[in-house]
Amino acid sequence: MHVLIKEDMIMNKVKEIGQKINNDYKNLNPVIIGVLSGSFMFLSDLLKEIFIPVEVDFVSVSSYDGETSSGEIKLLQDIKCAIKDRDIMIVEDIIDTGQTIKFLIDHFNESSPRSIAVCSLLNKRDDRKVDVHITYLGFNIPSVFVVGYGLDKSNKYRNLNFIGVVDGDAGAVERECQLHLDGVGRIVAVGVDRVPIGPLGNAGNGCTRGFFGAPNHRLGQPGLSCRTFATLGCGRLCRYLLPRST
Repeated sequence: MHVLIKEDMIMNKVKEIGQKINNDYKNLNPVIIGVLSGSFMFLSDLLKEIFIPVEVDFVSVSSYDGETSSGEIKLLQDIKCAIKDRDIMIVEDIIDTGQTIKFLIDHFNESSPRSIAVCSLLNKRDDRKVDVHITYLGFNIPSVFVVGYGLDKSNKYRNLNFIGVVDGDAGAVERECQLHLDGVGRIVAVGVDRVPIGPLGNAGNGCTRGFFGAPNHRLGQPGLSCRTFATLGCGRLCRYLLPRST
């Protein structure tokens, strides 16, 4: 299993999103709608960080055939609460093509809510087919099939406390990113998120986050464009950085 996003990073992001929701919905009573089954772990942790009054409901749709989005979306279970003139928030585990969340937005709009917000832990921008606005987002990730923290592969791996890529799928993690230097000389990668990954010139060695890195790669200047693979764990990479072709 190749770790893409570790547990501590997920928890920090969940807390950050919860704080934003608390501020944005102060003195309101939104209806939070979890999309089953993948969002259950994210939603559970998110609700622990929300301290305003909320109501919770669930919806279930089918859009995947194995690992591939079929494009055909079926409503398997609808919400039970009335949402007319209510502020609602749809909570997803991941948004890729955008077709499922667009389907749900259109479906809930038929009940005339006052507002609809979208919250998603993960976002695959490169897979987008339908333009959707994500109000609260955890992480942008490469176009690769991920599991863990509620997400499954053939109903396995949901119980993992991290987001990972199953062995054999790591080659698909390749994506473009930009590296920057922070104020204390550490490389900061804009990949999954902008996170410090180690001291300059030795970013992969000693890495404890399992994110994008460049072991023994010394940057000439901030903002170097590059192409990279994700780490396979602490300090291991699929390959070194390659200059991005223009």
